[in-house]
Amino acid sequence: MNAIQFKTYARHGIIKIPNQYQNFLDKELNVIILVTDDTAKRKERFFNSVKKHSFQLPANYQFDRDKMNER
Repeated sequence: MNAIQFKTYARHGIIKIPNQYQNFLDKELNVIILVTDDTAKRKERFFNSVKKHSFQLPANYQFDRDKMNER
């Protein structure tokens, strides 16, 4: 039996197997899921990304939905 280990995320019930392990896809697999509690790390990465891509709007800025939807 071969064993491999990698980190990934389950999205909508699907676990992505990295490209280097694609040869395992046509074989019977025994799957053991070890859940990592990295909620704090994910939350920190998210807010760092938001801060990195944020900007200041002028104090008198008003959103105009009609103007935004003009074609």
